[in-house]
Parts: sequence; C-alpha cells; structure tokens
Amino acid sequence: MEKAALRPQYISFLEKQKQKEGSLLLSGNQLKIIAMITMLIDHIGVNLFPSVTILRVIGRLSFPIFAYMIAEGCRYTRDRKNYLFTIAALGILCQLVFYVFTQSLYQGILITFTISIVTIYAIDGLIYGKNNYSRAAWGGVLLIALYVAFIAPVRLEARGFALDYGAAGAALPVAVYYSRGRLIKLLSLTIMLCVVAYMSLPVQWYSLFSVVLLMLYSGFRGKMRMKYVFYVFYPAHLAVIYLIGMMMH
Repeated sequence: MEKAALRPQYISFLEKQKQKEGSLLLSGNQLKIIAMITMLIDHIGVNLFPSVTILRVIGRLSFPIFAYMIAEGCRYTRDRKNYLFTIAALGILCQLVFYVFTQSLYQGILITFTISIVTIYAIDGLIYGKNNYSRAAWGGVLLIALYVAFIAPVRLEARGFALDYGAAGAALPVAVYYSRGRLIKLLSLTIMLCVVAYMSLPVQWYSLFSVVLLMLYSGFRGKMRMKYVFYVFYPAHLAVIYLIGMMMH
C-alpha cells in the first residue's frame, strides 16, 4: 500500500543538483525555522498581547509552511508509521499542556495535522490496497478521520471541541500531497488558504503571503538534521508562554 519514498541514492543525487542551482532557494529546514519563529510571535501575541494585531499578522505565515511540510513529510518519509506516531504523540502531549492551563477541549494544530496524515494514508490505502479487505479497512479509517474533522466539531461545539484551522485546515496538506508539480501544489495551497481565511477571521488572509516564501522552497530538507528540535520546540514554547501568562495575571 505504502508509496515508496525516494531512494537514498536518488536523494543524494538531487541534493548535489540542488547545490549547483545556487543558494537563493530555501531548504525545508530553513522554512521550518521561519515557521517556528512566526508561530512563536503569533502565540506570544494571542496569549500575552492580544491587542497587538501585528503579532497575529506575522504569525499567519507559520500554518501554511507547516502544512506544506506535512504534505512533503508524508511523501518522503522512510517510515510512515513512525511519522504518524510522532506527530500524533506530540499533538496529544501538547493537548495535555493546553488543557492543564486552559481546561479547553480546543484541539491544537498538531491534532489537525494528525487528521491530515491519517486521511492521506487512508486515501492511499484505498488506492493502493492489496485486496478488498485492506481497502475496506482503510475506508473505515477515512470515515473516522472525516467524522472527527467535519462532524465532531459540530456535535461537540457546546463543549468547546474544535479543530485549529477547522476541517479546511486539515484538508490543506491533503490537497498539497495529491497535487503534482510545483505550480499545482502552490495553486492548491493558495486555494485552500483562501477557504480557510473565508471561514475564519479577516487576519487569516495574511497567510497568503506565505506562498511567496514557499515559492523559494528548494524541495530539499537541507544539511542540518533538526528533526527533534522541531518536535521539542512546540510543547516547550507553549508551556513557557502559558507560565508567563499566569505570572502576568
């Protein structure tokens, strides 16, 4: 079922080709660093300085970059199960931190991305399943993902259950993943960002500026191995911001 990732030898060849193209393009790691910084600014704004709009404007760049990288991760990861487990486990950890400080059932972005990944795997399972039993099982998984994304937020709205960026946000990495070619990916991203913005607050329209940064994406991870930096940063920065918020109040 699983779509094979690019072979290490092929990746190495492509990395060498990329080095010949010059240094103007941004690697995946560089884009993630930009997303981390803008996310930090956004979370400082929403939690500590909610009246400072510019912080929220800057923060709109983070979600589209992370969403695009989730699609890239699903395509090129060498271990799909581990990739899903890591994002899901980190999402659950962050939800525990979030609930301790807020007692809210609002689901953070990593839960949204977990649904995105499950949806991608399920659709791939339906397409590439070895037999009817396998495809039926993946069909069931897809229905569960769709229920959590579309129906659960409506039925549990009174309890405060909602997905960060909503069902459209969960669908964005899926749309990018199934797009072919650089321009089509960027077009899919732009369309989905418009849908997210239309269904959200007006400030969300500033997320379209992220397309400019993603136009500079080289298509390669980069030399630095920063996988666990990203995984540690997310829950750590949330905990620090919430603690500062408690001390300020």
